[in-house]
Amino acid sequence: MAKGNLVTTDATHVVVRNMLGNEYYGEAIHTVTNIGDERLPRPPFENCNTLRDAIGYVIAWPRAYVRLIMSTLSIIFTQ
Repeated sequence: MAKGNLVTTDATHVVVRNMLGNEYYGEAIHTVTNIGDERLPRPPFENCNTLRDAIGYVIAWPRAYVRLIMSTLSIIFTQ
């Protein structure tokens, strides 16, 4: 699991040279738990391949695996 903030739901938004499309949200990663080594479906650059690597960056994450936590305005990433 990872926590972060929703940056955009706009399918035309570009994250590191790639348009998000209808199946992804733009997410800023802040913390990860025991699945920090989970592979990113769309690595944003060469040395950023896991959730742990993505801390501090905005990444594309599948919409199906995002759950909003309204009380904290955080995103929990699951897969």
